[in-house]
Amino acid sequence: MRIRSIKPGFWTDPTMARLTIGARLFYIGLWMVADDAGFFEWQPEQIGAEMFPYDPATRREKNIEKWAQELTDTKRLTIAGCGHAVIPTFKEHQHLAGSTRRVETHWKHHQARECPRLPADIRGKPQNPEENHGV
Repeated sequence: MRIRSIKPGFWTDPTMARLTIGARLFYIGLWMVADDAGFFEWQPEQIGAEMFPYDPATRREKNIEKWAQELTDTKRLTIAGCGHAVIPTFKEHQHLAGSTRRVETHWKHHQARECPRLPADIRGKPQNPEENHGV
């Protein structure tokens, strides 16, 4: 997991306000799982074990399914069929290291698997870290 920052605007964001508190906390946790391009492997069991190690496995997996649905419904999370997920607005909210220090491991695995291109983000731009980050 990586260290990430929460900007004050997170708490007043109208989209976030519509989510359950559990989904908000899960969303913040996903930032720590994601690489610097906002990509991560979609493995709910492993993510749950890292984020909520003291919760019973069945409860945390049920919650993750519910919270992931809330996040996908609000376009804050995209789950690709190839085993990856991406946080579309990630780069807008995280202050990342210079392009030479970024860690984009999961994005590179996504490319290497020749996974289908993810749909456009909420502004209509394709989700491509190379275009967005200048990598």
